[in-house]
Amino acid sequence: MDKSKALVKVPKLKVHVVGSAIDDADWIENSEYEPDIFKAQLVVFTGGADVSPAFYGEPKHPKTSCAAYRDYEESAAFETANAHRIPMLGICRGAQLVCALSGGRLIQHQENPYSRHPILTIDGSEYIMTSCHHQAMFPYEMGKDQYKVLGWTEGMSKIHQDGEGKEISDKPFREVEVAYFPKTQALGIQGHPEWLHERDKRDAKTLEYCNELVTNLLNKKL
Repeated sequence: MDKSKALVKVPKLKVHVVGSAIDDADWIENSEYEPDIFKAQLVVFTGGADVSPAFYGEPKHPKTSCAAYRDYEESAAFETANAHRIPMLGICRGAQLVCALSGGRLIQHQENPYSRHPILTIDGSEYIMTSCHHQAMFPYEMGKDQYKVLGWTEGMSKIHQDGEGKEISDKPFREVEVAYFPKTQALGIQGHPEWLHERDKRDAKTLEYCNELVTNLLNKKL
């Protein structure tokens, strides 16, 4: 056998999943679940209940519904990953969690599209993304060096309320779909890549984009 033609086995990415379901991270290419956070190369926070507004100093909106045990467990995992400089990825609720714990705040209530919708990205591309949550990242009050909006929609929701039910901003802004927080090495994706289907060409394109984001996160190229 010609050794030069032998297949090279690429080590799998060790992913520690925090939240609802381990298989919510199965869409990440060449990855495997790692139960020990200290051995992980990536920590993933999954979707679910609203994040406690106590993390960003606001009262609860009437429609905000939290899960205290998840807030406790996941904030501890976030601090562990941050302290050991392990890159993090948040999906839906997880995106809102990494935003809040990185120093941002959240839109506590907005219209929920419950659908696939187009998003625009910083490189001028358009992808189809899913969404099912009534809260969203709002990093715009952070220092400009503390966040980077990579994907967004504009005008998809007509209301963007804070904990008191007031509009969170009196100026138009991009509704954040993908954001990166460099100081905590955390990437947030508002949609659910795990809901996409590779057999659908548009979904496959979005999955490729999401995997590219993960690769760039790990290689510090976001």
